[in-house]
Amino acid sequence: MHSKEKWFVLQVISNRENRITDSILKLNLPNLNPFLPQKKIKIKKQGIVKDVIVPLYPGYIFLIGHWKQETAKKILQIQYTVKFIGGMNSPGFLKKEEVELISKIARDGVCSYSQVVSEGNKIKIISGPLKELEGQIISVDRRKQRATVFLPLLNTNVRVTLGFEFMEIKN
Repeated sequence: MHSKEKWFVLQVISNRENRITDSILKLNLPNLNPFLPQKKIKIKKQGIVKDVIVPLYPGYIFLIGHWKQETAKKILQIQYTVKFIGGMNSPGFLKKEEVELISKIARDGVCSYSQVVSEGNKIKIISGPLKELEGQIISVDRRKQRATVFLPLLNTNVRVTLGFEFMEIKN
């Protein structure tokens, strides 16, 4: 990311993020590139646990680059887009710290599992994205192997669920 580029936030209909990102890429825009940070979580379906990759911020896509209203209008013509956060005239963009946090926890665009060990009725984070967010953890679901955290997004905090996996301690 170049230092003058900003990260704008596009609100979209949930579960349509990948389709909209592909549609934006097909527009081949010179000044705004879509970025959809994702996370890996475990989902149990019909008794089988699978790893799936889903959006880190459900209902949001980031557009990185330089703001041009005519480009934004083209993007909003795509089906299932809702609005740019902050509006068309003065769209909101992420602060440097928010960009750094997203870049840190979603390396290569995907937030992988954190490694944890069980310590009685608590978990201890050994490594991974949750290590960066230890102070922001709201709740932990040991059975589903997920932790809910607050992540900053445009001067507010958004609840986000991140996956983890238990590590065996070898003595």
